[in-house]
Amino acid sequence: ERLFKSYDLVIGYAIEGVWPLLANKMYLAYEFGTIRNMPFTDDGPGKLAFMAFRNADQTIVTNPDNNRAAEKLGLNYFFLPHVINEAGIPSEDETKALREYLMARYRGDFFIFHPPRQHWNSSRDTNWDKGNDHFFRGFANFVKTTAPSARCIAVDWGESVRESRRLTRLLGITNNVVWLAPQPHIRMMRYIAASDCVADQFNMPSFGGIPPKAFYLAKPVLCAFEPDLHKWCYDEMPPLPPARTASEISALLTRLYLEPHYAAELGQKGQAWYQKYNSNRRVLDILESRVIELTCHDPAIKWPACNKTRWERKCGH
Repeated sequence: ERLFKSYDLVIGYAIEGVWPLLANKMYLAYEFGTIRNMPFTDDGPGKLAFMAFRNADQTIVTNPDNNRAAEKLGLNYFFLPHVINEAGIPSEDETKALREYLMARYRGDFFIFHPPRQHWNSSRDTNWDKGNDHFFRGFANFVKTTAPSARCIAVDWGESVRESRRLTRLLGITNNVVWLAPQPHIRMMRYIAASDCVADQFNMPSFGGIPPKAFYLAKPVLCAFEPDLHKWCYDEMPPLPPARTASEISALLTRLYLEPHYAAELGQKGQAWYQKYNSNRRVLDILESRVIELTCHDPAIKWPACNKTRWERKCGH
């Protein structure tokens, strides 16, 4: 209560909404995949998640497929895209230098950056599974049939790193996979910029924060994606061609490799889509409107004079 006393509205990340709930404070519950299964389990975290989301004034849904869980829980919710850090964009010289280093160091002519954590197994838990094995199988076929000098830059983190390394050995692509330590945002953006395309996850039918980073830099993206699940939150679908199975991944990589103009066009479409639907400005506009909607009728909140015009324009009161 002492902590929240100075705030009119609190945003509770994941199950942290229980704290403003206990303090009897107006709050938004922020989900980033945490309502897909967690509130429906009978363990401690599941019960906390159920309480945090069910009692929120509104819930922020960042994974488009989770509107189904939100409906099942009877929530008052809205969609907010994953926000990314738009600072620290690499210069042309930085991108060129890294590209030249990668080509010289790994003797490759086509680079796919695969930054999600390595986490996959037979249970295919949609809370965690990234479908990395699907990607490696598709990449292996692409290497053997089309581009023997292609290289995948994978990030060395996650519970299934050992299994992924074993799989690359079995597939005969050990020399085509480069394992990179986890990178901070600025370095990660450099690797995206220096690569030909970005491979996200291949299990869940939606995407998180990786494709928007690639879109921002006009890079084509491979990702599991079901357009029908996203119609409620986007008027226009992002440029994500089918790439969920190993055969689809191999086919898309082949086209990106053989048709540079198509790859460039796909990247440009992604960048335009990002500016319209996922930019920091767009995220701020959505969140600001919802905050004003929740708070503008509360007589206890004293809006500063400098915000009055902006508030009146948004609220209409």
